[in-house]
Amino acid sequence: MAGAVARVILDSPLPQLDHPFDYLVPDELSDAAVPGVRVSVPLRGAGRLAQGWLIERVSESDFGGQLAELRAVLGSFAVLPPQLYELARRVADRSAGTVSDVLRLAIPPRHVRAEKAVLAESFEASSEAQCVARELTGYAAGTASRTQPGRSPHEPQRDPATSGHR
Repeated sequence: MAGAVARVILDSPLPQLDHPFDYLVPDELSDAAVPGVRVSVPLRGAGRLAQGWLIERVSESDFGGQLAELRAVLGSFAVLPPQLYELARRVADRSAGTVSDVLRLAIPPRHVRAEKAVLAESFEASSEAQCVARELTGYAAGTASRTQPGRSPHEPQRDPATSGHR
C-alpha cells in the first residue's frame, strides 16, 4: 500500500532523537494520518508513548528492523505544513538546537475546545455557503423560486404597481 509508512519527528528535547522515525500506519488510521498532524507513537526501549508530528508518508522504510505502528492521530488538523518543518529544521541546525524545540515554540499546544470551535465554524460557513449558492441559483428549499434581481428568495415579493414606489 502506498504511503503505508509514516515519518515522525518526536516531540523530545533529546538531541539523539532529533531525526525522523518510521512507523507503520494501521488501516484504521490511514485516512487521518496525513502529513502535518500530531501523532502518538510507542518508544521502543522505554515501553511508553511519545507525541510527535507526522512529516511525510512514504511507501517503504529504509529501516532494516520491524516497525512499530502509530498508536493515534491527535487532532483533526494538519498543524505542520512542509514549509514550516523545513524552516524549523534550518533554524534548529543553525542554532544547534533540536527541531522539536523550534516546533514547540512555533506550534501552539493542542486545545480540543479550540479545534471543536474551528470545526463548528467551518461547518456553519459551509452551511451558509450552501444557502447562498441556493439563493444565487434561484432555488430555495429545493424548489424553484422566482425572485426579483437583487432580492433574496426569502423576502416577500412585492408588486411594483401597488408598492407605492415614487
